[in-house]
Amino acid sequence: MILNADYQVMIALGQEPIPLPAPLARLTLRLRDTPPALVTTAATKPRRWLLPGRKLGRPITPHALAQRLHALGIPAVAARTSALAHLLNTVPPAVLAQLIGMSAQSAERYSAALRTDYSRYVALRVGAANANRTATTCGSPP
Repeated sequence: MILNADYQVMIALGQEPIPLPAPLARLTLRLRDTPPALVTTAATKPRRWLLPGRKLGRPITPHALAQRLHALGIPAVAARTSALAHLLNTVPPAVLAQLIGMSAQSAERYSAALRTDYSRYVALRVGAANANRTATTCGSPP
């Protein structure tokens, strides 16, 4: 987790940190600042992981996280698949893979299995490029 110079809370899930919306940022900071339930002398050191695991200095394992979510009534696999489907409908698989640290092959397989369509991404990118070009040419002296 990163708190940048503009006090924007960001989280690194892949190579690039992602800004968190204010409500989620507040919850994330509270989670980070809450000491773990099992306090040991080693636990008094600053925490590196937002979700620490049982082994000191290591993050929670995917399996343990899925178990915790299941206990709260959150189906982790369904939520993950739904989130991936939404993201794959907005960006190409290769872009998503780089952003979240997934292999490009896995992203392509998910995209094919979910039959996602990221054509809106291309339209938005082309529209943004045209808007930038228009703003630049309209604002330039004759």
